[in-house]
Amino acid sequence: ILQWNIERGYKLEKIIKELKMINADIICLQEIDIYCERTGNIDIGYEIAKALQFNYYFVCEFEELYSPIRNSLLQGGGVHGNAILSRFDIFDCWVIEHHYDPFNWEKNGFKLNEPRKGKRFTIAAIIDFNNNNNNNNNNNYENMIVCYSVHLEVFCGLLDRIVQFCDILDDSKKKLLNGFENQIIAGDLNTMAHSISRLSSKFCCDRMRFFSLGWTEAEWWQKHIFDFKIQSIHNNYNIK
Repeated sequence: ILQWNIERGYKLEKIIKELKMINADIICLQEIDIYCERTGNIDIGYEIAKALQFNYYFVCEFEELYSPIRNSLLQGGGVHGNAILSRFDIFDCWVIEHHYDPFNWEKNGFKLNEPRKGKRFTIAAIIDFNNNNNNNNNNNYENMIVCYSVHLEVFCGLLDRIVQFCDILDDSKKKLLNGFENQIIAGDLNTMAHSISRLSSKFCCDRMRFFSLGWTEAEWWQKHIFDFKIQSIHNNYNIK
């Protein structure tokens, strides 16, 4: 399983070369451009899926508005989002709409020279390693995996990202209680609220900028989120 924020797909040929070399079975990608001027007005996700001959599902998070305030490296005109790719059959796919948006992109995106419409979404899928969808009818989930491709907000603070992540955990637990015990949550969590970022009201704008002193944000997540245990039908699972 491979996780990668490909930064819009600026270096598409190198990305495809790297993905072929790694040869993962499941790939979770964030920041995929579709028909944006900055990445050559092509469908980055489709080109990757075609090159790998993988199944491919995409969720649009933002319409990247074409605007004179964008420079050539930021120029939009298309859409932007996250995806799941797999060499195996994708039995089902759905989207998690986060109930809380700590940064209003439609209102404030122009301040970052990135005018856009939309919000953060997480894409999820059930991947069938047997390539036999009939297994699901018999409640045989041993060869299936629930996969999430996540991109949490960066312009907020630690607590805001946890609120967004809770939507994913809620969905994950529902799947767990329905028998889907093989799961992976992959993504760019933007855990950067530490070090010099604590001094920035843009990247670290809640009380945890001080209450988490002595921890990196990733370490805080590991201790307070990923060490948490969830009870399923058969087992007691640690999130990590």
